[in-house]
Amino acid sequence: MDSNETIVTGQIVHLRKLSKKMMFVDIIANNDISDSQSEDNNCLRKNLVFKFWDLASCMWDKTNRGDDKLHHGDIVQFHGTWHKDLFSVRDYTFINKWSDISKDNTAFKPIPPINNKHKSTQESNIPCKYFVNTGKCETTNCAYLHETNSKKLKSSRNNYVQERIQRRILEHEIQFDDESISSEKNGLHPATKRCEEFTNWLVNQYGDDYLRSGIILDVAGGRGDLAFELAVKRGYNCQIVDPRPQKLKRWQVKLLKKNPDLKSPVHHTRMFDKDFFQNVNLDVKDVKLIIGMHPDEATECIIDIGLLYCIPVSFVPCCVFSALFPNRRLSSGDQPTSLPEFIQYLCEKSSNIQIKSLPFIGRNQVLFSMPNSNNFYKEGET
Repeated sequence: MDSNETIVTGQIVHLRKLSKKMMFVDIIANNDISDSQSEDNNCLRKNLVFKFWDLASCMWDKTNRGDDKLHHGDIVQFHGTWHKDLFSVRDYTFINKWSDISKDNTAFKPIPPINNKHKSTQESNIPCKYFVNTGKCETTNCAYLHETNSKKLKSSRNNYVQERIQRRILEHEIQFDDESISSEKNGLHPATKRCEEFTNWLVNQYGDDYLRSGIILDVAGGRGDLAFELAVKRGYNCQIVDPRPQKLKRWQVKLLKKNPDLKSPVHHTRMFDKDFFQNVNLDVKDVKLIIGMHPDEATECIIDIGLLYCIPVSFVPCCVFSALFPNRRLSSGDQPTSLPEFIQYLCEKSSNIQIKSLPFIGRNQVLFSMPNSNNFYKEGET
């Protein structure tokens, strides 16, 4: 324990989760809760922060999932250090959980901090982002504008969304060395175009002849948008692997009706595992590529089975699901809980896995291997 480390105890009255990197917690000593709505509210409160980049890799899961998840009303003992008026948490233990002390099982009503700022002319013209997004704001004496005119509110919401889109575009553009990516012709595409862009990239990367030489397996294909692009629009033998049945969109149904020669891709309604090929009576040698667009829990299966049978893979990871896979470990011994850590974990499985950024907004990094690598395993692996 750090010599400067101390302990603070109180009841959680407000939680603010900014991201997977930081979370703020406001507590009030249990015997002061009755006075928490007074003007001295901010004096009674203690402000705590979880800086997850400085904590053990399992701490984010602990605070947000499972039996140790923090809830409003919980009485908790926090261990950490003070930095001016802010307490940095290292770990915590429960004194009492709200679910145990609540008499009638009612939810604890959060107590947000009182905003003592007086509205200035300049501040009153700035829209409240909470009110713009949800139509309500729980901040007491909020210093920002709450527009009640429905037309102006709609306009504010549209402007807010466009500003966020522009910020995301700028964040994505730094992934590309080619300056022309920001031009109108070659710019970033919306997330709705991700399957089309992924298909274009697959054709350019692997070549038309190679993709037509066998079967492409689209793992966790969901509604089948990616397989539809490859099988129906491009004519490749792309088959879906997903326990959920395929659900075509209206425009896809119309396209198939107008073109009776076109057929929906084959759909295998089962899980993708090492016994998949035997269960569906499919020759492994006929499979030329395993792909996935945001395949969720099946992401690791794609690369593991590709490595097992020496089949090239190409997939775009999305969610980490670290709580579902607690045994994952980086070479450093840490558990991967963020997407960059998860991508690093997947790349550590083989030295032949490459990374490329695709030109669409959202999680757009594709991990892939090429068919000219006879052995996808790391040196020394068997």
